[in-house]
Amino acid sequence: MTARPSAYTENRPERLLDNFSSGGLFLGWVLITLSFAVVYWLYAGVPGNGLESLTSTDPLARFFEAIYYSVIVGTTTGLGDIAPHGISRLFTALQAIASFVLLAMFVAKFTMHRQEKVLNDIRQLSLDSSFHSIRNGLFIVRKDIDIVIARVLESRNLSKKDWMNFKAALRQMQIYIKHIPNFYSKTAKAHIFDIDHELLLIDSLERTMSRLLEGIDIFRTHDIELLSHESVMRELRALIHQIENMSLHEKQKTLDPENHEALQEILTRTEELRVHLKALG
Repeated sequence: MTARPSAYTENRPERLLDNFSSGGLFLGWVLITLSFAVVYWLYAGVPGNGLESLTSTDPLARFFEAIYYSVIVGTTTGLGDIAPHGISRLFTALQAIASFVLLAMFVAKFTMHRQEKVLNDIRQLSLDSSFHSIRNGLFIVRKDIDIVIARVLESRNLSKKDWMNFKAALRQMQIYIKHIPNFYSKTAKAHIFDIDHELLLIDSLERTMSRLLEGIDIFRTHDIELLSHESVMRELRALIHQIENMSLHEKQKTLDPENHEALQEILTRTEELRVHLKALG
């Protein structure tokens, strides 16, 4: 037998509550309370089936007493100053059940709303922190590449430590790029990620890529043996693969068509990086 998770999901209590607003649930409770008050009022004149205290000859006074009793039952207070008799006891039981269900749904809806607000605030902080972390991380990568470039220009050589730092910068760049597609999820778009954030992110990535290409070109012009450092080459190939994997934006699309073109230009820079690496060989 084939499972049908979609049907299960649709019948979950949370999904059911999504169909009702807090105001709608409260209005439903008011309507039920007034409806049963009318029933109690109508049965006040039926011997043995009304409410104990509805003995007033004034119909309006009896109606207000019926409303009072209905509110007491609807709020499950149960003061006991008015007692139902006969069929009114059945109506009292039915109203108590219906009111209890509506009140429980109202409280659950209110609680879910508060929880959702807290979760949204947490998502907001998390996404905002991630955004700034990626931009700051790419800035540090550029600074690390700058240090390596400066060392090549000064001594036309790189120490073992310099190669390790360059390798670490490439690895960090991969890590930050890996998280960029997360900003194109529905959750991110509903929070902090907009066109301006997207432009800043793409600009940061483009500048980092340009700095890397500049460094590779300086390696070539100063006869730095990059190909002999296999671990660094692995990171460069992995970086190219990581950037090209961002082609999933073709499905999700950027928020602004111009930004999409800018992102595609960055992807073409990976081909430029391939050319630089091939020239070193």
